[in-house]
Amino acid sequence: MKSAVILLADDDQEFREFMDDIIDRIFPDKEIKIVHAATGKEAIDYYLNSIETNEQLDVVITDYAMPGATGSDVIDTIIKNKPLPIIVVSAAQEAYSRDFIQEGAVYFLPKPFEIETVKQVISEALELKILPEDIKKAEEAIEKLKNLGL
Repeated sequence: MKSAVILLADDDQEFREFMDDIIDRIFPDKEIKIVHAATGKEAIDYYLNSIETNEQLDVVITDYAMPGATGSDVIDTIIKNKPLPIIVVSAAQEAYSRDFIQEGAVYFLPKPFEIETVKQVISEALELKILPEDIKKAEEAIEKLKNLGL
């Protein structure tokens, strides 16, 4: 990976700054640009604009509970348009009862978390290539399993 762009969506500015620092420290040899969104709506708007302008965007890290739109809304928008790896981070109690992986995220990272875990999760997300046809196949498989009552 030569360079990467991460969209970081969280309504807590201190957390966004904390994540900037962590990412800079755990990937000192990689050129990673971090774009901030303070609301779910800002994240969705930035993501949709990146598609229109063909701007590089490699991974989205989103909080679950944000004003304007939830992390689930962010996931839904990404999956329905141009899928890319999504990591959900949250300390919100209601986030623990959601299945973000089934919604389309690649990882759920509950706050607080270990820095080594962040490194592993972001590294894996940056290596993923999500193809729309793979999403369609996964959705079809999930639907078949639901119809089987599993």
